[in-house]
Amino acid sequence: MTDVLFAGIRQPVRFLHCPMLLQQVRRFFHAWPHEVLSRPAGEPLIQVRAFGREAGSYDIRAPWIADSLREPATASALCSLAIELVAAFCEEHPQITCLHAAAVRLGNNTALLLGNNRAGKSTLVTGLMAHGQTCLGDDLVGVTEKGELLSFGIPPRLRLPLPPSGTLTEFVMKNKGIRDDLYQYVRAGHVLCAPFGQLSPLTHIIMLQRMSTGNAQLMRIGQSSGLIQLLPHYVMRKGSAETVLRQASRLTKETPVLLFRYADLDEAAAFLQSDLEISSAASQQSPGMQDFLPDFSLTAGRAGEGPLSPICYIQAPGARLRMEHGSAFLIDGASSTVYGLNSLGESIWSMLKQPLSEAEAAFLLREAFQEVDKGRIESDIIQLFSLLKERKLIVEHRTEG
Repeated sequence: MTDVLFAGIRQPVRFLHCPMLLQQVRRFFHAWPHEVLSRPAGEPLIQVRAFGREAGSYDIRAPWIADSLREPATASALCSLAIELVAAFCEEHPQITCLHAAAVRLGNNTALLLGNNRAGKSTLVTGLMAHGQTCLGDDLVGVTEKGELLSFGIPPRLRLPLPPSGTLTEFVMKNKGIRDDLYQYVRAGHVLCAPFGQLSPLTHIIMLQRMSTGNAQLMRIGQSSGLIQLLPHYVMRKGSAETVLRQASRLTKETPVLLFRYADLDEAAAFLQSDLEISSAASQQSPGMQDFLPDFSLTAGRAGEGPLSPICYIQAPGARLRMEHGSAFLIDGASSTVYGLNSLGESIWSMLKQPLSEAEAAFLLREAFQEVDKGRIESDIIQLFSLLKERKLIVEHRTEG
């Protein structure tokens, strides 16, 4: 049994029956200061145990994990441990928020890179490292109250096989870290990986959109669209919704939000290293960008089905509406989640201050929007009420007596 204390976390991580993994942990978290304790130091916050032969599998436990994590190999165990260490750090430092994002220093610029799992954040950041740029984070990036980016010192992890890029492949082969059948890490402690605790002022927020073909394009996004796109990338904690919405609103107000479309990795890396390209895009007037935006509204998804219900509902205690950059956002009573509302959702939410049924809402909206198809209105209302009920944002109104 060995306890390891990591900087910024009061309680240790306890390793049971896994000396081989512990050796890898010491190397992997080279840039996150830590100390191997000579004797146990109270109750551990995170516990890691090997099962069977050491190279077999690892079990990771923490108070916030409902079921333990079972990882089949060293590389995946290190990945999960890194995620839980960041979660532990953020729990102890609630003023720090966390984003599923990458970040990179590009000359005089510091860019936050966001996108879905296939947007190429890790490969793009590593490709930029191959050109001498500094990685500030690959998967999880902290944000301080002042809006600075906080690095955790964790090296980039690349999905295998690597995308076609001679520059990227050569860099990774020269700087190989631990790997498994699915992922390859860059060597821990690389000089171009920012260490744990390094703060960097944010200058640009870049939304990545990977295309199958076409030249790289960088264009400005408006504040409201940027806010709607930024919010889903936050790692939400219980009670953090107000803080997250306030911070995201400030970031998108004070920082240019850009959409970056690209197909070729090498072209993208060269493009983002150009101060002229970034400055030119950031200085553009913000156009209407609805063609490029995903729909995060509560009414997105399949059409509602079935008859309109006569049961009346009302806003749940604590649920509240916030307006930011002209867009409506709904926060649940526990302040754990933020939902975007489209114009229909905003109208119905306002009506739900008083008892309201699906049938009543449909009647009122059919009268107000006679040009809109009746079936479309009813379908949207059924789905919206279903989602509001599922997420406990409305409750059934019961009359006394």
